[in-house]
Formats: sequence, structure tokens, C-alpha cells
Amino acid sequence: NFQDCLLVAIFADGTWKFIQKTTMIGWITLLVTAFVTELHVDQIRSVFSII
Repeated sequence: NFQDCLLVAIFADGTWKFIQKTTMIGWITLLVTAFVTELHVDQIRSVFSII
């Protein structure tokens, strides 16, 4: 049935867009987490160097 094929194509396209967006959000989250961790480590090093 043509309508079934059309619905599957729409569903697959929506799923693919969702996967692409979540992948991009995942990379951004990973980079932000790495940056914040570096800042935190530098702060801890400066605190321990004062003591």
C-alpha cells in the first residue's frame, strides 16, 4: 500500500532528524563538560598551592 510506504518514510525521516539532533547535543554537552572540568581542576590546583 502506497500510504503505508509514505508513513514509514515520514517516520524514518523524523527518526533520523532526532538522531542527528541528539548527536549534536551530545557532542556539545561533552565539550562543555570537559571545559568545566578543566576550570575546576585549575581552581583546585590553585587552592592547594596556597595551602
